[in-house]
Amino acid sequence: MVRSGRDALGEDATLRRILRNTGWLTGSSGVNILLATAQGVLTARLLGIVTWGVLAVALGFVSVVGQLLSFRMNNFVVKWVTQLTEQEQGLAPTAFKLAIAGDVGTAILSFIIVEAAAGWGAVVFAKSPDLVWVFRIVAFNALLQAGRDSFTGMLQVNRDFRVQGIVQVACQAASTTGVAVVFVAGGGIAGVVFVIVGVQALSAVLYGVYGLRAARSVLGAGWIRSPVRHLGEIGRDMMHFAIMVNISATLRTTMNDGDLLILGLLTSPTQVAYYKLAKSICQISALPMMPMVNASFPEFSIAAARRDWGGFRRLMRRGERVAALWVIPVSLGLAAVSPFAIRLLYGSSFVPAATALAVLLVGLCIDGILFWTGAASLSIGEHGYVTRVNLTATLAKLALAFVLVPTGGYVMLASLQSLNVMGSNLFIARRVFARIRLNESSTTD
Repeated sequence: MVRSGRDALGEDATLRRILRNTGWLTGSSGVNILLATAQGVLTARLLGIVTWGVLAVALGFVSVVGQLLSFRMNNFVVKWVTQLTEQEQGLAPTAFKLAIAGDVGTAILSFIIVEAAAGWGAVVFAKSPDLVWVFRIVAFNALLQAGRDSFTGMLQVNRDFRVQGIVQVACQAASTTGVAVVFVAGGGIAGVVFVIVGVQALSAVLYGVYGLRAARSVLGAGWIRSPVRHLGEIGRDMMHFAIMVNISATLRTTMNDGDLLILGLLTSPTQVAYYKLAKSICQISALPMMPMVNASFPEFSIAAARRDWGGFRRLMRRGERVAALWVIPVSLGLAAVSPFAIRLLYGSSFVPAATALAVLLVGLCIDGILFWTGAASLSIGEHGYVTRVNLTATLAKLALAFVLVPTGGYVMLASLQSLNVMGSNLFIARRVFARIRLNESSTTD
């Protein structure tokens, strides 16, 4: 496995470029995990396990509402700005403007919904009606997402992964520093909440500034003044893509951030805290995965636009070998040391999270090795199939969760999550290979 991973790196210039771009995001993610771990330890010791779980539910509530409405304009921008730039039709600025408009509209709507449903969410999911104000304040996180997905997508199109990494580290450093100040000052949940929202505002400003700079580089200095052009058939394709990606990603988000709400509804804030901590630690094993997805999506999109199916296959095959070099040994190490590390850092009351962590890492290994399924399927127009797979997996998991989680608790939910991730990835991978074979045969003919 190690040798094949090294051979893949030596043979594929595109893969080396992806990993070079990934390096900035992975490096920043590594620093972020260290900072976030320090922040998590301080927050857990400051708030205690129950209040920490309530805060996790509130943040999950805002995230789920926002993701339900979001059209994931980062994927939209990467696919359509890349494709339209390659085709030189002069429609790329229009695509980017539509993305920004969609981002802003859904962010405003998300904020309104969270504010209106804050009392209900605090009672039903957090079992803490006295903390409804937490839900109302973190609702501003949804509003501050306006435009961010579009700007992130443009940074990816422009290969500005270094800038994206620096922004991520700067925001996480500000967040950790803010929580440390609250901890030293003997503050409480109010201080932590205001730090979280303040850092979200900082993030919105930085992504806006650098995203606009990337747009100028990709689209030209006058893009913002260019008229919105009629898109014709391409416009319908764009709408279909945005809707399908929204549904698919919403279902996937429901199975991630939504897990905290399911646990809050069916069990207690304490079990939410166990599960939240386990998922947080999982990020160490998943460290290079999302950066690899972000860095590879433009390359998959270019290969698909050029109908270079051989290169497309090589990106998948060699990329998963490299991913396995990290995700398998790191996951085994985390499962082994987590009980001792959790007791040392968070306290003995959080140790039960180690069981859920071990279960989640099983699914994460498959998800990491098959990191390319999302980017590859979107690049070749299989977003409809991905949506159907995620819908089926989501409904199955929800049905089983309502039957099994009330008695099995957070460990049972972790098991369902691992099965969901493994099944979805394997079905999508099979479909991608079938579609590539079909495309190769049609190209030959």
